[in-house]
Amino acid sequence: MSAITTYRLPPGGVPGHVVAELTMVGHRAATHLIRTPSGELVVHKRFQRGCEANFQREVAALRSLKQIDLYDVIPPVLEVGNDFFIIPYYADVLRKNTLLYRCGFRLMPLRVVRRVFNALGHFYAHGYEILEMYPHHVLADATGKVALIDLEYAYPGAADPRVPYEHSQTIHGALPDFPDDVPRSVMYYPGRYEWYWGLYTGLPLASVLHDPAWLQRTKRAVFTPWLLSRAVWRR
Repeated sequence: MSAITTYRLPPGGVPGHVVAELTMVGHRAATHLIRTPSGELVVHKRFQRGCEANFQREVAALRSLKQIDLYDVIPPVLEVGNDFFIIPYYADVLRKNTLLYRCGFRLMPLRVVRRVFNALGHFYAHGYEILEMYPHHVLADATGKVALIDLEYAYPGAADPRVPYEHSQTIHGALPDFPDDVPRSVMYYPGRYEWYWGLYTGLPLASVLHDPAWLQRTKRAVFTPWLLSRAVWRR
């Protein structure tokens, strides 16, 4: 890790030092790991000019989803500024960028899979479509805490009560007639679950949503090779 450098936050922010840059793409925001004067590690996410709607949606989602969060997967908001917010740091142990994960030979822990999909289903039942929820937006630390991050495309009131959760846009992507802002990467297409989630869950969607844990463990041993071949073929 490079030397720690001074990082000046806007007025009202938490003063501290940059420990690492966490930005993955950076089209809409820059994310940094900050060490506060008390030694606490926090995450600072600052949005670029022109991305005010993304900023407002994510802050609103963090606050409103936290109020109905039965599964404790929404990070608390520690600070909000004109174009940034700060949340706690979760030292992710999933290591989703490793070759074993990308090739389907290392699976996300089943307890994390169940918690994430139960939480997303709970939010869907409360009217939310969360359109940009991928495995890389799931964090889990060594203590068992799980966090869902990057909620810029969480839309309250967008869930259609006539559509079951397993057919939701949260899982399958935004339909062409979705009335609000969505990036191309979250548009609907067949096989989306297999592409984005299957190699991490090692299970068909129906099993993730409906099977007991013992049956899911059994199916993971059988289903993963088939799912891997399907995902590779789709590439």
